[in-house]
Amino acid sequence: MALKLLFERDNMYIYPWYISDLTITKDIGKISRAVVKKAVVYFEKDRIHMYYDRESANAVGEGFLKKLIDDKAFFRKSIKNIYQYSDELMKFCKRIDRIANVKKLSDKQLLQLYLDYMGKLRTLRVWGWIPSSMDGMEKAYLSDYLIAEFRKYLEKLGQEKKFSDYYTVLSSSEKKSEVQEEEIARLDLLLKIMADKKSKNVIQDIEKNNYKNFSEKYPSVDKLFQKHLKDFGWLTYAYAGPAMTAEYLLGALAENLKTGDAKKQKNIILNHYENIRKEKQRIQKKIKLPENLKYAFQVSAEMMFIKDFRKGIYQKSYVAMDKIINEIARRLVMTSKEIKYLVLEDIKDAINNRKAKKYRKIAKERTRRCCYIAINGGIKVFEGKEAKEIITKLKIESDKEFDQEKTGELKGMMAYKGKAKGMVKIVLVAKDAAKVKDGDILVSSATNPDLIMGLKRAAAIVTDTGGIISHAAIVSRELKKPCIVGTKIATKILKDGDLVEVDANRGIVKILRKA
Repeated sequence: MALKLLFERDNMYIYPWYISDLTITKDIGKISRAVVKKAVVYFEKDRIHMYYDRESANAVGEGFLKKLIDDKAFFRKSIKNIYQYSDELMKFCKRIDRIANVKKLSDKQLLQLYLDYMGKLRTLRVWGWIPSSMDGMEKAYLSDYLIAEFRKYLEKLGQEKKFSDYYTVLSSSEKKSEVQEEEIARLDLLLKIMADKKSKNVIQDIEKNNYKNFSEKYPSVDKLFQKHLKDFGWLTYAYAGPAMTAEYLLGALAENLKTGDAKKQKNIILNHYENIRKEKQRIQKKIKLPENLKYAFQVSAEMMFIKDFRKGIYQKSYVAMDKIINEIARRLVMTSKEIKYLVLEDIKDAINNRKAKKYRKIAKERTRRCCYIAINGGIKVFEGKEAKEIITKLKIESDKEFDQEKTGELKGMMAYKGKAKGMVKIVLVAKDAAKVKDGDILVSSATNPDLIMGLKRAAAIVTDTGGIISHAAIVSRELKKPCIVGTKIATKILKDGDLVEVDANRGIVKILRKA
């Protein structure tokens, strides 16, 4: 059973990620002929390294691609169920929000909420794995299929040179991403502030990024801030938080002011989606796109949107569940981070059998280094010497693979056309986004909404993972910036300060000078 490193990311703990691996190693068998036979995941200094059995992971992706392309009813059912189970999870989260005082809950009630949450999240993740498996595993199955079929068709027409232009438009979603929804709401907030004739001092403090005594000086404006944070705070949470802060919002508003006319910025976003719809119709008519390709592009566009949507639902649920996690941490005299290095069975044992002291020691050890193995919906976590031995073996195998790929050029897949030259900035977590300056090349394992400010300043985007429906692909199209995804090794080979040329049309990153 060959394991393949598929994903790395900073600022992640065992919870909530382990719930997804329980799902993909068992639960997706309800809708798929294949499951991932084994997942091995390790953590060092809050950085996750995720390995899946290569053969079975490929079988999952290939199986879902075939079902989506061959069975339109399955495609429609997938979308319907993601919305349905998302709604059920959000109703559960609202129930948590309504709990006025979690301290009054009994241990049994507290554990039951955790268990109920796992059940609802696992049910959603069964269907939520479909878009992820399409472009988030070892291969970009949907992207590879669509690119091959569309190239073949354009070659027949003698229009292969138009591939980049046509493909970028036809594979885009016509629906606003939640990142864009937040920016529109933020621009509306800015326009509301600017409409007030007494807003001069507020604007000056926003421009200076000065949040000191902001709520006392401008209570009515701060009230608008708090509403925005309530509506969109989850957007920057990712897997471990924190949620969006007022300081972050202030900085984002300062970027909007720096860019210029807020109303014009809003119209550009709105017009983007209207133009995409019109351009799709124009291209389809011009090249007489056959029905099978129209359908494949429809699948791509819908999967692009739903992948982003369901990720937002996950993040909203993580924020809501912090209320429960924090209370469990208080009762067991641990930090919330330490609790997130325990799984449900650990927490049940610690509370029901009064073994808090034992698990405090285990959790502290796991925050330094640990790993888990998930098989058939079950999980076993290792720390200490056992974890070190497993991790060492995994690293040796990974290093062999990457040693074979050290060249002056990286290859990936075009997510948005164009070329750019600039200095590399490796961005793995939200705080890294601050080091991206105008014109830099943002390189990440996989982008998330918490990196949006860096993405807006970058001249181009390069990622290790993903395909046509990845977050990087969505954002690059909205921002109209060259983007290459699925290089597999960009964050391994490139370093801060390297000078590179990104040719997204050809899917090539050329290293011009090492730092």
